[in-house]
Amino acid sequence: MKKYSVTRLLAGAVLLLGALTAQAQPGRPPEIQPPATMPPFNAKALFAPNYLDQVGPATRTAGGAPGATYWQNAADYQINASLDEKAARVTATATITYTNNSPDALPFVWLQLDQNLFRADSRGAAATPVAGGRFGNAARGFQGGDSLQTVSIELHGKKLKANYRVNDTRMQIILPEPMKAHGDKLKITVAYGFNIPEYGADRLGRLKTKNGEIFEVAQWYPRMEVYDDVEGWNTLPYLSAEFYLEYGNFDYTLNVPANYLVGGSGELVN
Repeated sequence: MKKYSVTRLLAGAVLLLGALTAQAQPGRPPEIQPPATMPPFNAKALFAPNYLDQVGPATRTAGGAPGATYWQNAADYQINASLDEKAARVTATATITYTNNSPDALPFVWLQLDQNLFRADSRGAAATPVAGGRFGNAARGFQGGDSLQTVSIELHGKKLKANYRVNDTRMQIILPEPMKAHGDKLKITVAYGFNIPEYGADRLGRLKTKNGEIFEVAQWYPRMEVYDDVEGWNTLPYLSAEFYLEYGNFDYTLNVPANYLVGGSGELVN
């Protein structure tokens, strides 16, 4: 019975389709009539003068300049670094005092580890030509990147081992409790080291001369990512450009062989 019933339904469908086909005029599609209840076109409703009625934040003016409640976070650095000229290696300890001037509580912070550009598995290495280039040494077999010995934090009077994870050139530190808005401070101390590539990213490398080897060292310390009122955390990986930084003060000490000349920015105090 079920098979017979299905056959009759299919036959009925074929007959109905044939009837509809017979009613349509050959070579001319059927006209589509609009619903009788369709409202007439209203240009004033489509282009209402107040359709952009949202007010922008007070942190920025309409032209993008700082507004009445504009803020910036700050990062102050204290760095003690040493150069091993024979191993072509830098070892250092950096203490960062980060100030959250934003109106937001921050449950985590981001740092940039620029030297990880020179790891064989970095995004920068993947974007470097096979024959090598300005921004990589993968073709020459160089093994670079930051080697982290210890990472610790001090927040709200408590000193703790940092809970962190590293992805490419970025390090995220998960805080035990959020940084408070409007001026809370966090101290981050990182002990690290890295090998200096012979051919680095333009401002980083080594050159042997008859008077000795020249070391040009850049991107040499862990730095805070920027947290701003437009994007929040700016966490693009370092590929070769790193010029969006938090403002702050730098106090650094360099330990090098006695016969070396040192050039650097800032005021020499010893």
